[in-house]
Order: sequence, then structure tokens, then C-alpha cells
Amino acid sequence: MEMLNSSEKPLAIFVLALVSGLIMVVSSIYSLLMWFFYPFTGWYRPMWCPMCGWMMGWFNWFFFIPFVTLTLVSGVIILLGGYMAYIRPQNIQFWGILVIIFSVLSLLGGGGFVVGAILGLVSGILALTWKKT
Repeated sequence: MEMLNSSEKPLAIFVLALVSGLIMVVSSIYSLLMWFFYPFTGWYRPMWCPMCGWMMGWFNWFFFIPFVTLTLVSGVIILLGGYMAYIRPQNIQFWGILVIIFSVLSLLGGGGFVVGAILGLVSGILALTWKKT
């Protein structure tokens, strides 16, 4: 195994993937906690219909939770992909493709306020085009 000095490692890719993954993980955990403690606050409840927010309560469980969990898992995989691209630059194209795939998948659950997904896409594209100096 060839040891690379720090100037030959993809630091920008690592930092972008780190920020992207952290935004996704934090936003997903926040969303799950908000749903757990206040499950119906996202629904409009006018004064004349106080139970209207509960009519679609099943929607939260069947659609919200799996997609937010997908974003959480995507954030963790993007963190791992950025770290592995930095540690093992010889496999950087594989990790770049993985980061791109999970950045796109994370958009189903919000993508870390969409900013996380965009940063992940930029990180993955940079990983695909990175050349050792």
C-alpha cells in the first residue's frame, strides 16, 4: 500500500462530504424527534376544525418516517464515502459514485434541507474527476 502525503489527498472532497453528511444526519434526527414529540404539528389545523390535522395521521408513518430514515442512512453513507475517499484515494471513483447515488436518494426525505444533497453531489462529482497530483 502506497502512503500519500497530505497534499496528495482529496481534502476538498472530504470536507464537502463531511458537511453534506452532517447536515443530512442532523436534519433527519431533528425531523424524527419533531415527529416523535409533535406528530401532527405539520398539518394545518384551523380553529373550526381542530381534528383536521389528525385525519391524515397515517400519512406520517407510512411516508414521512421511511423517507427521513433514508436521508439519515444516506447521510451516514456519505460521511463514510467522504472519509474513505480521503483515506484511500486509489478507490475514489467508487466512493464518488456512492456519494452521488446516496445524495440523490436523500432528496426523497428532504436531502438535509436540499443543501446537504447539493453539497454531496458536488463532492461526488469532484471525486469522479479528481486526479492525484
